[in-house]
Amino acid sequence: MRGGAEAIRLQEIAADVGISHPAILHHFGSREGLVEAMVGHGLSKLQAQFLEGWPSEKELDLEGVLARFYAIAADGGVARMLAWLILSGQSAGAMTPNLLRPAAGRMHAGIVRRAAKHGRRPPKLDGTLLAASLLAIVVLGDSLFGPSVRSAMGLGTSAAASRRFRDWLAKVFERMETRPT
Repeated sequence: MRGGAEAIRLQEIAADVGISHPAILHHFGSREGLVEAMVGHGLSKLQAQFLEGWPSEKELDLEGVLARFYAIAADGGVARMLAWLILSGQSAGAMTPNLLRPAAGRMHAGIVRRAAKHGRRPPKLDGTLLAASLLAIVVLGDSLFGPSVRSAMGLGTSAAASRRFRDWLAKVFERMETRPT
């Protein structure tokens, strides 16, 4: 995951895990099948991190969710692998319909609870699905291009610049949640 799809060598993986190269091909079908499985596993971890950050009985720790998202998407290499799959036309098996719907449902339930707690009208599910889509697109896109874009904007490429962006992003999403629907 760290080196991206281009760094994957099935013979090296087979040697590292102590199995034969044909065994990997038998199980995954191809190098692309292995990459797809790795991305699917990463996306499952991404969703699990999100669900952990928005438990059913508590309010969202958006900063914590974003930090965990970034750990999987950027540091774990999921964004690079997913981008490779999408750009090569191989993403059908990794990005299955409704894959991220449970996380969006949990997000919606938390927003509805928070709205009730503060006497606001709850948002419609469609609005939450759109916001969750935006959040995923921003995190995945920032994982791929963020440092380069921030550098081009004169914001720097340091960990502190990335943290400033995540903090700002959390505030944007919190403001979106409190707007009337």
